[in-house]
Amino acid sequence: MENKSIYQKLLKVQEEVGKIKKTEANPFFHSMYFDINGLLEALKPTLSKYDLVLLQPLSHEGAYLLLETRLVDTSSGEIISEKTILPDAPDAQKAGSAITYFRRYSLQSFFALEAVDDDGNVASQPPGAKALPAKTQPRKVYGSKPISPEQWQGKEVAKDSAEHDAGITYDQEL
Repeated sequence: MENKSIYQKLLKVQEEVGKIKKTEANPFFHSMYFDINGLLEALKPTLSKYDLVLLQPLSHEGAYLLLETRLVDTSSGEIISEKTILPDAPDAQKAGSAITYFRRYSLQSFFALEAVDDDGNVASQPPGAKALPAKTQPRKVYGSKPISPEQWQGKEVAKDSAEHDAGITYDQEL
C-alpha cells in the first residue's frame, strides 16, 4: 500500500463505507435505526483494509466520565482522537445505555457517515398525506403525544428510547 496520511485513509473509508442501513426497530417511535454492532460491522473491514484501528475507551477527567473515539494508523502511528463527556447516570443500566448511544453517534459523527433514511417522514404520515419538510416535523416527548415545533420551546425532548433510558433530555430551541 502506498504511503498515505491518516486523513487520506479516512477519506477512503468514508467513500467505501457509504451510507449505513437502518436495520433495528425502535418500537416507541415506530422507526428504524442502526445499532452499534451494525455500524462496527460496516466499518471494521474497511478500516482493516487501510491499516486503521478504531478504539473507543472510557476514561475520567476529574469528575467527568469520557468516551474517546480514537483512530490509529498502524503503519505510520498517526492518531486522530475526539473526546465526549458522558452524562451522569444514576445506575449501571442507564450508564450502559448512554455509553452505547454515545459510541454510536460518536462513530457516525467521527466518520461523517450518513444513515439511509428509508423510513423517513413519509412513514409517520397517515396514508395519502404529504410529508412536511424535516424542520417542521413534530417530535415526541417520551411518554407523551407528538408536539409541534411551537411547543418545543422550553420542553425537554428525548430523541429516542435509548436516550430516555439513559436519562438524556434536550431543551429544544427554534
